[in-house]
Amino acid sequence: MLNSSDNIYEAYISFDALAKLENHVALNKDVEVLGFLIGDFCEWNGKQYTLIVDSQPIESISRSDMVEPHENSLARALNRIDRILKENIIVGWYHSHPDFGCFLSSIDVQTQRSFFSNPNHVALVIDPVRIELKLFKLTDNSYRGIPFIIFKERRKNER
Repeated sequence: MLNSSDNIYEAYISFDALAKLENHVALNKDVEVLGFLIGDFCEWNGKQYTLIVDSQPIESISRSDMVEPHENSLARALNRIDRILKENIIVGWYHSHPDFGCFLSSIDVQTQRSFFSNPNHVALVIDPVRIELKLFKLTDNSYRGIPFIIFKERRKNER
């Protein structure tokens, strides 16, 4: 539970959501993969943050230096999201950069500007070779890394 004196990070990602996308990346370690980040935009004491509670892989055409969705894969992914997560929204996207490090390429920035234009939308980049993970938001002319925290959700029977 957050107290009024607590620091607010710009993004919170659940351990389970992170594990799911890490598994997707691990199965395809040599090529780029992508998917949606699912959650909500929230506010605490006047500060906005992005909550990520799930991820949804997208079937794609991949190489070590590029990825693009298969034809109709976005529609299939959105249908799965609609059926599974009634109370959440798409809060961003993730993709991997195998052995290139974590940054947004000019194409990534263009993708973010075109499809994830809400100021609270995030882009998560993971490098499974260098074992790096970063979250980004757009700025007026570029992008910036944002602070985030990984949290573990309590199960109903946990205290």
